[in-house]
Amino acid sequence: MSQTIFIYTATSTQKNGSGAWAATIIDGTNRIHISRYSLAETSNALELQAVFGALKEIGHTERPIVICSGAAYLVNGLNQWVDSWAVNNWINSKGQPVENQPLWRKLLTLKCSLKISAETIKKKSCNSDLMGTKALAQQTATICEDHYSKFQKVEAA
Repeated sequence: MSQTIFIYTATSTQKNGSGAWAATIIDGTNRIHISRYSLAETSNALELQAVFGALKEIGHTERPIVICSGAAYLVNGLNQWVDSWAVNNWINSKGQPVENQPLWRKLLTLKCSLKISAETIKKKSCNSDLMGTKALAQQTATICEDHYSKFQKVEAA
């Protein structure tokens, strides 16, 4: 049986509406940490972006991939809801259009070509991979927000 690749995701949002996502990819004994900043994304959209960033880093593989996240939106969406949304013309159980629909459509396409599943990791757990990923997201958001704020002040002057 091929070895499973694990992806831990986390996000951090700032008061100004900006935020960052981070992902830790665990492939055997190798760990890859990535993060990105975004000026205007919801926490849910950032969670999806973290998955895309990690999957892009991994590239195509026949090996199973497990996404580990504290975000019920991501885990339930991937494991339970996305297939129903597609069948129901991207309308959720409340009769509303699915939020982040372009991102979910993209993830559904990837889910069909890769062996992807998701597992919930409790946000308050002592999982060192999740804690490290969360710290990276917070650090990225803080550094980028500080940098962006300074840039805006200079630009306005």
